[in-house]
Amino acid sequence: MKKVAIVGGGVAGLTAGIFALKNGLSCDIYEKNAVMGGNLTGWDRGGCHIDNCIHWLNGTAENTRLHALWEEVGALGGVEVIRPAAFYTSEYDGRRLSLWRDAARTRREMILLSPADRREIDRFMDAVDAVAAGSKNLPQVWLRYGGMSLLTLSERFLHPLLRHFMTDLLTGAFSAVGLIVAYAAFINGNADMPRGGSAAMAQRMAARFEALGGGIYTDAAVQGAEIADGRVTALLLADGARVEADAFLFACDPTVTFGTLLPAGYMPAPLRRAYTNSTAYPIFSSVHAAFSVDSTAVEEGTVVLPCAPLTVMGRAHTRLPVRSFLHEPDFAPEGKTVIETLLFQDAAESDRWQQLKKTPEAYAEKKAALTDGISERIKARYPAAAEGLTLLDCWTPATYRRYFDSFHGAYMAFAVTGRRRIPTGCSPRIFGLSNALLATQWQKAPGGLPNAAAAGKRAAETVKVLLA
Repeated sequence: MKKVAIVGGGVAGLTAGIFALKNGLSCDIYEKNAVMGGNLTGWDRGGCHIDNCIHWLNGTAENTRLHALWEEVGALGGVEVIRPAAFYTSEYDGRRLSLWRDAARTRREMILLSPADRREIDRFMDAVDAVAAGSKNLPQVWLRYGGMSLLTLSERFLHPLLRHFMTDLLTGAFSAVGLIVAYAAFINGNADMPRGGSAAMAQRMAARFEALGGGIYTDAAVQGAEIADGRVTALLLADGARVEADAFLFACDPTVTFGTLLPAGYMPAPLRRAYTNSTAYPIFSSVHAAFSVDSTAVEEGTVVLPCAPLTVMGRAHTRLPVRSFLHEPDFAPEGKTVIETLLFQDAAESDRWQQLKKTPEAYAEKKAALTDGISERIKARYPAAAEGLTLLDCWTPATYRRYFDSFHGAYMAFAVTGRRRIPTGCSPRIFGLSNALLATQWQKAPGGLPNAAAAGKRAAETVKVLLA
């Protein structure tokens, strides 16, 4: 039986491994961390569970191709899908606005808030309705909104809450199409949350891989690869082990694959162009804080709050997303719940976190000052939280860099902005190496779980042909 060795046990690697096994190949995955899943993970602190990844999962609607893929790799596994009434809520000056699952309600409340913005509201909601009605309508929506950032879209509105509303979920740099497509998916029940969150989903995928006969090796960092005659002949592990296989699939961060494991010159041209053009292909990360709080002190869902300026790496943030996990009662002891906040960081800000991490005391002080500031702002909005609000953890772009070796500490791929068209992606083949393949979310912007899974499946189909 032909053997495939996979570097990286995230969603791309697990998906590739599952399909390789289904295609009759032998397959082992080598993962540097102690658990499988990559960014699809969570951890426990202070008797609570912190979810790192899923805010919404595309593919939760039955009878969609992505749902079928998730079922095939064990990601959903028959678990309950949590379907909240609202995608998110924004507050400003005592008023609030939500993206409801009921799109007609959203439109009515927007117009009621600001009749003067009716024309722009109708254009936006018509675009959402068109995408929700079918992907065949996406090209016409792209013509209007494809070259527009959310900041530009927000400036078309007169009411300040509507302006904030358009940039609160994804920030102003992202493409307006991103918000339209995400909301349309939510309306269709195709952007919801599997019960148990991210870590549980990763565990289900790993269990499916093992049930099919795959081998999992955790704490198994790969340090390099042997190459001879245009082929990879073996992986070299940090513990000195040497792993031979008929084909090798690299499902870790491409900046590790090309430059550490393989010579940088093997990087596919589309990826090289993206990595060397940060204006057209920006990346982002974020700094997060998680707290436990009395469950009666906060509300369900994600609410973006106005707040006193909170300066992080030189940028003042006046909007604070607060996401509660009341929908996951098992994440906290009885009477408590977990809330999480995040503040987006661009590449330069993320790099400052990497530099600060080199001085542990200064890094810890910076995180403590930040979480104190976040705590004060949460208490100002939710006074009932004042007594029971307890910090669980704070993690930064440097955390993502340390655990996942990710480019600038990013947890998704190149952002889709209003400045360019979405690239079509790049081949899983690594040209110049006849038995090496690539499977990563970075092959298609903006990355994320669906693109990671699609990349893994495509790589497995390609390796099947190579080894036939």
